[in-house]
Amino acid sequence: MPAAKKVNSSAAKASKGKKKLSPVKPVTAKPAAASSEKPKKRVAKQFSDDEKLGIYLRRVLLSVHPETGISKDAMSTINSLILDIYKKIATTAAEIS
Repeated sequence: MPAAKKVNSSAAKASKGKKKLSPVKPVTAKPAAASSEKPKKRVAKQFSDDEKLGIYLRRVLLSVHPETGISKDAMSTINSLILDIYKKIATTAAEIS
């Protein structure tokens, strides 16, 4: 019986036509901005995305006037108005107590 030839399993897999994966290049940090460039300031939103009352305002509108609708611009204006009043009431209540 002839002796079986030992084959390295990784060499056998590589020889089946599969491409070897190239090593992953490390990600390098970008150089700091030049001193003449100032970083952009973030502008804080007046209201967060959680503070949208459109669903509730529409429910109230439909309960009072079922056949009446409202545009997106009008809804945005009413939403801002309600949130502004709410924040003023909350600020005054915090000052009182």
